[in-house]
Amino acid sequence: MSGQVLFVISIFNYHREVEPIVDKFIQGGWEVDVLLGWQDQDALIAEKEYISKGANVIWTPFEMAYGSGFPEKKHFANTKENIAKRQETLPYRLQDVKKILKNISIIQFAAEVLFHHRRITRLKEFSAQILDRGKYDIVFQGPFHSVGKLDNTVYTLAKQRNLPNYCYPVSAYHGRSNAIMSRKQNISAGMVQPNLYKDNNFINRIIAFIFPHWLEKFEGKVFFLSHPSLMYASYLQGVELEDIWAKPQPGFDSIFVFSNFSKSLLDDGRFPMEKVQVCGVPLLDKAIMRLSCREEEHKLYDHINLTPDDNFILLNVEPSFEHHYCEEEIHWKRFDQLMKTVSEIEMPVVLSLHPLCNYNNYKHVIKEYGFNISSDYKIHDLYPFCSLVLSFACSTNIFAEMFGKPLVIYDFFDLTTKNSPRAAEFRLPNAKFCYNFQDIKIELSKIAQIEVKEKLTSQQTPMASDKVFNYITNLPRN
Repeated sequence: MSGQVLFVISIFNYHREVEPIVDKFIQGGWEVDVLLGWQDQDALIAEKEYISKGANVIWTPFEMAYGSGFPEKKHFANTKENIAKRQETLPYRLQDVKKILKNISIIQFAAEVLFHHRRITRLKEFSAQILDRGKYDIVFQGPFHSVGKLDNTVYTLAKQRNLPNYCYPVSAYHGRSNAIMSRKQNISAGMVQPNLYKDNNFINRIIAFIFPHWLEKFEGKVFFLSHPSLMYASYLQGVELEDIWAKPQPGFDSIFVFSNFSKSLLDDGRFPMEKVQVCGVPLLDKAIMRLSCREEEHKLYDHINLTPDDNFILLNVEPSFEHHYCEEEIHWKRFDQLMKTVSEIEMPVVLSLHPLCNYNNYKHVIKEYGFNISSDYKIHDLYPFCSLVLSFACSTNIFAEMFGKPLVIYDFFDLTTKNSPRAAEFRLPNAKFCYNFQDIKIELSKIAQIEVKEKLTSQQTPMASDKVFNYITNLPRN
């Protein structure tokens, strides 16, 4: 079976995660269109990669894209000509109106609604043009959680055209509870304006009264997903989602997720669980392929100064200082104590550093403890070959379930405690949770004393792209 498929790849992270699935459809003889929804240097690289593989790439216009970027590209640039051209399509300059009417909230609200209404009109026209340009058999989108954006219009118009629409996986975390908590944390952290709170102003309270399903509550605060003016404009334009706080939308024909743990996060009693398919992590496909290639396997082991016969602890280093949620002195004190604790376990140790971590700040462990640091291979590359994993509360911990690896989580910030608001994210089944160094040593020692399981093979660990492709191509078609 083959056909024509549209992949809506809205942001860079979506590209990074879904590329193996796109590759599989191209290899399977499908005609593949890729709609890029952001604009920067990474988007240019993605375009080049997809075209070289045989896909057709479609760019989202500048004013409708999620991000923009560089002066050397005329059709992206913020030149006077491009700015003037974009402003001609607007009924007014929104910022000027805000300045004039900043104290007249109801008029400002109406002006904002009008602005968003016009922008969504152009989004719908563009999305309709894309969906009608070819005879698509299926559409793929990521698990977006937005209002009045490219994803929303493509999703809505695809449903109106009865096009089968599937959700590809890009994250370990899904579900209503996670979406609500994340939005509240974004507001608290200043990443989103506090004008999303219900009690922020009179207009918000009126909209909340008319559309109570637009609000959710967390930690005593009631808030909207996006600004009420944008939500109202989306409602007027008919691109309001069927379940605003669901992530992903329950209206997808099928939703692919990383793992059984990811699937469990969707099971809130309201979500159509019969649509959820566990496929694995597409980003891991290359790591799984390495299991069948002796040459690639030896390259990896050479890099970490070990042999395929060696068991080793994969230590995922917490970037608490680099991510600015821990003071530098405390971070290094904990790190040094963790190194001392792990060194007492008679097993080689390989450190995996977060991209924000400076290698030079950590390389002393090589000489001081005889540990290894992987600079050429990421944590997902190392997972299939390690014997056990010691990690902080991190999204990559779901890999342990997929590869059948013992997992010990060290938690100095109480994210995994049963009463933590993020317990659902990080309390993975079968993991061991440690809140002090003594417990870390005890749990690692227990696992190290158990005979290590036989090495994995690619046959034991099917690739996510294969699972998605086989599922789709075996579906009955009208």
